[in-house]
Amino acid sequence: MSQMGRGITFIEKRIFGIQRKMVAYMTQKSWNEIPHVSYVYEPDMTDFFQYFQDNKERFSKNGKISFNTLMLKVIAEGLKAAPELNANLEYSASTARGTHKIAKEINIALPWMLDNGDMFTPIVKDVGNKNLHEITDYINDIARRLKNTILEELLYKVSFGEKISDLKSLKFSSLKQIIPNLIGKHRVRRISRQRRKEYYKIPEKDRLTPADIFGATTLVSNIGSINRHQKGAVTVLEIIAPQVFVIGLNALQDRPGVYTDANGKQQIGIRKILPICCTFDHRAVDFGQLLPFQDRIAEIIANPQEIDKWV
Repeated sequence: MSQMGRGITFIEKRIFGIQRKMVAYMTQKSWNEIPHVSYVYEPDMTDFFQYFQDNKERFSKNGKISFNTLMLKVIAEGLKAAPELNANLEYSASTARGTHKIAKEINIALPWMLDNGDMFTPIVKDVGNKNLHEITDYINDIARRLKNTILEELLYKVSFGEKISDLKSLKFSSLKQIIPNLIGKHRVRRISRQRRKEYYKIPEKDRLTPADIFGATTLVSNIGSINRHQKGAVTVLEIIAPQVFVIGLNALQDRPGVYTDANGKQQIGIRKILPICCTFDHRAVDFGQLLPFQDRIAEIIANPQEIDKWV
């Protein structure tokens, strides 16, 4: 047994629950299987953000539009210009055979912080074809259905379904994970049979289901919305297979920067910078596929009037 950890007085031991187990399993699998490449893009958002703020009341006349919602739409527009990023990958390490499958819809997985600090990741579907109000309504409906959802039961169904799918694909290594989850102190403890009976009486339209978790084409982790006083930047994020691209939105930050004024002269001033971490699976994607994404976002930021098309 390792000597590490000896001599430490631990005040508490917390056995992983199903949410933590799923996060640990998926992230470790990500790092074991996927060669990650990350690039931090830091656009100057000063004029773009000011245009949004100046027109926020007009944009929100049919319901409040947040800057976070706006950035989801901006990212979707970037993915339209770089469809290779909005994709899934099938790959066999033993044969080096891969199939890069470009998706029609842009389904964005959006990490969601719960009241207890835990995270789960529902999907906002078809963001590319939605306007800002439709995206807002979809996110609000997730929040509504979440109130009726027993998350432990939902995650159990998702996890169990994944393992059964693995067994059907003859991936018998999943048995090593299924058996400990059924017996012993690390087993997953489901809600009672009576509670399950009552829970499944709730119509699916009024609660979240596995369909709200499966089917993402990319993931956008909005770290900035959790910590708006953030001064640094997340620089690497896990890609959850079979996706090939993940984005980390950091907080808008005031920084000194060089900009061009109305007279065409370069000046130094306080600018609003948004670090955007772009991580891709190098098996399927190169920097060449990332450039159109970045170029399209830069184009939108330089022409904030494009927002008017999405209201």
